[in-house]
Formats: sequence, structure tokens, C-alpha cells
Amino acid sequence: MLSEGAQSGFVRRVFEAGADDLVALPEAPERVAFTFQKAVARRQSAAAASGASLSPMVCVLGPKGGTGKTLTSSNLAVTLAMGGEKVALVDLDLQFGDIGLALGLTPERTLYDLAKSGGSIDVEKLETYLTPHVSGARVLLAPTRPDQASFVSTDSRTMGHRDYDAIGNPLRQHPTVVLINHDTASAAEILASALEDHHLATIVGTRSFGKGTFQEVIHLAAGGALDLTVGQYFTANGISLANKGIKPDVRAVDDPKTPQDEALRRALAVLAEKMAVENR
Repeated sequence: MLSEGAQSGFVRRVFEAGADDLVALPEAPERVAFTFQKAVARRQSAAAASGASLSPMVCVLGPKGGTGKTLTSSNLAVTLAMGGEKVALVDLDLQFGDIGLALGLTPERTLYDLAKSGGSIDVEKLETYLTPHVSGARVLLAPTRPDQASFVSTDSRTMGHRDYDAIGNPLRQHPTVVLINHDTASAAEILASALEDHHLATIVGTRSFGKGTFQEVIHLAAGGALDLTVGQYFTANGISLANKGIKPDVRAVDDPKTPQDEALRRALAVLAEKMAVENR
């Protein structure tokens, strides 16, 4: 895990998630490479000692939609399977995953069903959620509905970890722009981050406030009360908004000395550009 900073409890959560090491950036490239080599060597040695074998894992990543992640991962999985390799392809685009569509698969059981099944996950259980492809590859498909993807989660001293899912009908995919500034906080900030993480909106303006925390009121016996910060909000991508805020995709600043709102005009212009592209 590479990190530019460590929030309270961050190191514990990193290692609980299964990380082998943590590198605090900035760090020399050779030091990062050496840490990576150590982590790989430890895993391989542990596997050899236990008699287990570790399969290679290939992660196909992209900064946004339309960069070719689906095409690359589908072709790679099919090619390896047809070459005799045992392949499991996992679609982790929880809201707009289209591996099933690309491979012509009917999603009978998905990652959502696996997550909701409860209990521990072992090889036998996982096998029942994999959809076979004619090439021999097997696929763990993404949820079939966008509202089955978690939008926000919290970590709290008093309530533990909670995931909050969208309910009701999912948003129709129309060009959407959200205008934010330094005063955007709390629920507005969480909503903006959810739309951004799931590629449902372009964020315009300046970096938001970065509140990202929630409080619990504790009533005292003497009649007073204590408003105590007990947890943080995390975006769908697992990023805490506390003291960081949301960085806009398009920077736009309002000049308070002028009667017009320059940031709003820029946001409307971005929206017009997106609508023009969609209507071509």
C-alpha cells in the first residue's frame, strides 16, 4: 500500500485488509521497488512452506470509463483460457460493469449475490457464483443494477463499519454537472463524491470543505451535553473526505467583486458541451 498520509486508524485498516506492507510517500523509487519485492517474496515463501500455490493476478485499471478496460480484460481472459490456463475473471466495476455483455453471458449470479450470501467465502462457495464462458474462462459478474453498488460507507468508534446503499430507482444517465466550492460540506459533499466516483457527474468549482465526519450527542447527568466526533464518511472508492474534500474535474472560481457568478457560468458551459456530445 502506497499512501501520502495516514489518517487515524488507517494503518490498522490497511493491514486488516490484507496488505503486506505500507510505504509512506514521498519515498525513493528504489525503496518502493524493494518493499514490493519483499512483499512478493514473503507471499511466495509462505505459499511454498504450506504446500499451497499462488496463482498470478492481473489487474486492469483505468482512470475513467471508455479507456478499454472491458475489452482488454475480456480478450486477455479468453486468450489465456483458450491456451489451456485456468482463468477467473472478476468484474469489479460495481455500478457499470459490462464484462457479461462483452462476453455474451447471462448474469444469473453476480458479485452482489455473493456479498449478500453471508458467511465465509471458500473455493467451493466461490465456484457456484462463477459464470462459465465457452472459452473455458469463468467470470464473477458485476451487479446487474447500479443501485446494488455501495455509494458510501462509514467507520465509527461506536457503530463500527457500515455500508450505505442507494435505494429506489437508479439515476438515468444524462449529462450532469455538480457545482461545488469550499462551503460544500456534509450531505452535499457526500452526494457529490458518490456521483463522481460512479462517473455520473462532472464536478466543477473549487475543492470542497472536507468535513467528512459525523458526531454523536452524549447527554450528561448534570444537564449538559457533549457533541463528540465518532466517525468518518468514506466514498465508494474508500477515500475519507475529512480534511481533503473533493477536487473538481473542472476548476471554476467565482469573483465576488462582479455581479455575475463566473463559476456557475462555467458549470453551465461544461454541461452544454456534454449535452452537445451526447446529441451528436
